[in-house]
Amino acid sequence: MIKLFFQTLEKVAPLSDGLKIAFKNAFREVNYKRGTVLLKEGETCIKAYFLATGTARLYYLIKGKEVTNRFIEANGVAISYYSYFSQKPSFESIDLLEESSLLVIFKANLDEIYINFPELHKIMQLMLQNSHIESEERAMILRKLSGKEKYALML
Repeated sequence: MIKLFFQTLEKVAPLSDGLKIAFKNAFREVNYKRGTVLLKEGETCIKAYFLATGTARLYYLIKGKEVTNRFIEANGVAISYYSYFSQKPSFESIDLLEESSLLVIFKANLDEIYINFPELHKIMQLMLQNSHIESEERAMILRKLSGKEKYALML
């Protein structure tokens, strides 16, 4: 599972052996069943989840109704960006839509790796830029497309 994570990061930039060892020591491999909740609305996101297999869903509640914000598929990272980076309670929840294999890392451990391996800054900057672009694209779709058009795009 960790090799898949390294392959994903190395599509952005090469990783040093030291960084690979630091990640191996910090990540924990877990397998969860469908329906497992990784983060509940109101909790603070202190872990990042790399999905080796499976799909996660980020959603929030409006008048008791679940509204999906986005999906994270294999090779993606599941976090509540707002909560993870601000360390404030999350506005959204994260659950698994199918049985999934994940790598889990605590924010404190990742922060320590950032300090010790500055090469990680460039990799994460590029990955966050891509995530922000995807977020902007989703926001534009929500604003401009009709319900039928959104559904057709999702299919």
